[in-house]
Amino acid sequence: MWSILRTLKSISRNVQSKSAFRNYLSSAYTCQDAWNQRLESPILKKINETDLFFDLENQFQQHGKAHGIDIDLFTNILTEPERSDEIEDLLYKLRLSPEACSLLPSTQHAFIRFLVDGNKSDDLLRVLDDRLNYGIFMDDYTCILLLDKFLREENFKDSARVATLQMLQEDFSHPMVKSMSLYACLKYSVSPNPWAEETKAESESTEDVDEDEIVKLRVPYIRNYYFDDHFDLRIPSHLVGKTLWMIGCEIPDAVGNTCQIIGLGMYNKWDRLKQFLGGLLESKQNAHQICISILASTIGNAKQNTPDSIEVIEEVEKLLEKMNSQNQLLEDDVIELAKNQMLESIKNHEKSTIDSQVQIYAEWEKQRERLVNEHIEMLKRDRIAAEIEQTKKEIQEKEEELFFFENEDKLDLLIERKYKPRFITWPGTIKKKRETHVEYVPPEIEKRREN
Repeated sequence: MWSILRTLKSISRNVQSKSAFRNYLSSAYTCQDAWNQRLESPILKKINETDLFFDLENQFQQHGKAHGIDIDLFTNILTEPERSDEIEDLLYKLRLSPEACSLLPSTQHAFIRFLVDGNKSDDLLRVLDDRLNYGIFMDDYTCILLLDKFLREENFKDSARVATLQMLQEDFSHPMVKSMSLYACLKYSVSPNPWAEETKAESESTEDVDEDEIVKLRVPYIRNYYFDDHFDLRIPSHLVGKTLWMIGCEIPDAVGNTCQIIGLGMYNKWDRLKQFLGGLLESKQNAHQICISILASTIGNAKQNTPDSIEVIEEVEKLLEKMNSQNQLLEDDVIELAKNQMLESIKNHEKSTIDSQVQIYAEWEKQRERLVNEHIEMLKRDRIAAEIEQTKKEIQEKEEELFFFENEDKLDLLIERKYKPRFITWPGTIKKKRETHVEYVPPEIEKRREN
């Protein structure tokens, strides 16, 4: 009897753990077989990871650059997660080299999948957020893959970060990217957590600093301050808020209106939120009551930190109360509605996304083979040109040696012109005065009379 109960408890525990970490996507979405097929390529089979890495390091040290196809080959053959620092360093050097434009989409895709498979999410998000120094961008497939991973783990903080990265690129054209980003940002807005960079900055600011100590920093130049209100956004609530607002603008229903209200509030765009709420009241459009509870803490913080906006914030509160009194705020759970929309979008578009990605893998394989052949031909041309120059130099030296006596006079003239002695005046020596012509008589200058 007790053994049966223990078995039932273990089964229920396994079921709960699987339900807590369930995949929203099917197992077929990883396209693992098609992805592993790249390793069967004859080109990748011949390459040794260590040898290629040292060769790339030598290229950067000697020439200051390496070609993107070589980085692509190294990225696609990596299998050990411990070598993530190597590829990260190579991508950083490539980004700062003249060959930065040769970075391939297949390289970025392989790098993201490599870190995801190695459970290095923190490193991946750090590299994705540093677009200037690495130049790594997600495509639709990898964005969905990351969103599914973090949502499955109930890591709504990192899933919201992925959504904000897509917002910065202003690309929510894929239905699955839009619906999963919306769900991730709504879950984060309910219980926001500080990001790693934010907690690090707070800890550095709270350190004991001697006020009498003057710290001087040398800077190459000082930029005129300019805030573009997009790529310069660093506060998590502003990033998530703008993401919700941008997605909400594309959803013409109560869910979209709710996302715009929450987004503009978290984004601290109170004037725009006031205008938007006024439009909803005039047009009798609905939203959801959850926007009031989510914006409660945001409004309280805004009143303390931005006293100049208190009047506008109070007007926003009045407009929200008016919408509630007129039954324009629905009681439905908007997060559950967003989840249902996400599941419906996955059901409708997952298979087409998988088929498209398998086709892209095949195209990348052909492109890699073509670029490798072109790169080999370019190296052959460079080697032949270098050999020709070396041969010409040797012929010239041999010619000078054979015809030395015939060209002796010409060589003497060249040596004389090259090593012609110069007259140098050493310090302390007295310069001789120039000889003047004694017989020189200056002309007479006569002033003409004015008539």
